[in-house]
Amino acid sequence: MGEKRTRISQDNNYAAGSYIPVDKYNYTVEFYQPLFRMIKPYFRDFVDEFYSKIVKAGRTLSDRTRKIYCGDLGYYVTYIVLFLVILIAIKLWGKVW
Repeated sequence: MGEKRTRISQDNNYAAGSYIPVDKYNYTVEFYQPLFRMIKPYFRDFVDEFYSKIVKAGRTLSDRTRKIYCGDLGYYVTYIVLFLVILIAIKLWGKVW
């Protein structure tokens, strides 16, 4: 029944899809790899996500600032007029100064 058995060396072995060198060959190498595969969809790095959101907000703010400073001359005039209108409105209706 079946083929004749062949004797193989310790190095010629299947270890859950990963090669294990002879000097590190024991039962603890990649022991938790199946567990990590199972929990990977649920394992998230919250700190990395937090910093990624900060970076994304910084890039958005920088891009909008760049568009303001690299705009056409007409945009500059519009920004100055709007800024002056806001200052005049604050002076007339607000008690800031």
